[in-house]
Amino acid sequence: MGRGARRASREERGCSPTTKKARDATLKENFPPISLPKREYMENARKIWEELGLPKLKPEAPWFGYSLGEWSDDLDAAALRATRGDYFAAGKQLVKRRRKDVRMNTEVRNVKE
Repeated sequence: MGRGARRASREERGCSPTTKKARDATLKENFPPISLPKREYMENARKIWEELGLPKLKPEAPWFGYSLGEWSDDLDAAALRATRGDYFAAGKQLVKRRRKDVRMNTEVRNVKE
């Protein structure tokens, strides 16, 4: 639209004022977890925050990460190793998973162990 032009109203465009679009926002497959730390870590951080006398927190949902179905026990164990600083053990596990028969950037959900 050019400068000073106005957009036609819904009625002028032939739309009913009550016309609405509906979207199906339900998950059709498993997804990785919400990109926030797990609840236990966030609660511990909150405790430390309060001990330090920092301003009162006002968390909004979601205030911690949770699974959407695509988070295996292996990934959970790897995350725990990372929080403990055990990077070498995490690296050893990754080396064990290397495969020459799988192309780089292959969707891992489609690869059988």
